[in-house]
Amino acid sequence: MTIAIEVKKHAICDYISGSSSSIVAKKYSIDKRTVLRWLVKANIDRRSNSESTRRFKVNEMFFKEINTEEKAYWLGFLLADGNIAKTGRRCKARQLRCALQIRDKKHLEKLRKALSSNHPIKTKTVFIKNKPHLCCWLVITSKLLIEPLEVTGWYKFKKRGDTSILENIPCRLKRHLVRGLIDGDGCIHKSKKRKLSIMFIDLHRSVVCWVQNWIINSIGLNKTKIYHPSKAYCFFYSGNIQVPKIIKLLYSDAGPYLQRKLNQASPIYLPQK
Repeated sequence: MTIAIEVKKHAICDYISGSSSSIVAKKYSIDKRTVLRWLVKANIDRRSNSESTRRFKVNEMFFKEINTEEKAYWLGFLLADGNIAKTGRRCKARQLRCALQIRDKKHLEKLRKALSSNHPIKTKTVFIKNKPHLCCWLVITSKLLIEPLEVTGWYKFKKRGDTSILENIPCRLKRHLVRGLIDGDGCIHKSKKRKLSIMFIDLHRSVVCWVQNWIINSIGLNKTKIYHPSKAYCFFYSGNIQVPKIIKLLYSDAGPYLQRKLNQASPIYLPQK
């Protein structure tokens, strides 16, 4: 291998690893146009200016294909507790945002790790009914990360309760998707008399019905009434026969989950890690 070929190989590898074409050119004492020409011949797409100047890392291909339980879970959790913001000049940039109670900061750290990111998790005080609450925030700006979510129906789900984004997930991964939804917008509770209950709530009746029907079809529970408190809809199961079946379905041998919510259930139903 000649020196020129070796330099070309290392220069391309550096660019793929995240270095800009200018930095690569300076490192190997070559012209920037030469680096760009090598990238074209190697069929490597150039990064945009915003991507080239990004300070933090993230796996932008994470949501391109939902093919693992980890991806399915975080999709469900973000559909429940996350949002996408259009920012920047002419609103062309995209930000994935997720805010949780400060006690759930470790869960945001799990999300950040899943995305192979080093973005900071910040704390902020928000006022709910005039009472201050300390929250933790993770904000990731990346159009490539978010585009697959937009294409598969994120906005339709959020605005109209269109469940197509849920239907498109492989059947073998749906329990992880539902676990994410319930961790985000659900509740597992144990009363003083040690009676278990589980609830899921959403602004759209169609979403609540979809989750309930999936659970019913998976383990054969009876259908319960869909309640409509204030502006949201919810279903509710209680008792130490039905609820443990749901918990076992969703959390047994599971990947990511929100530990705080599952701790409300009897320890016998906790997944072994």
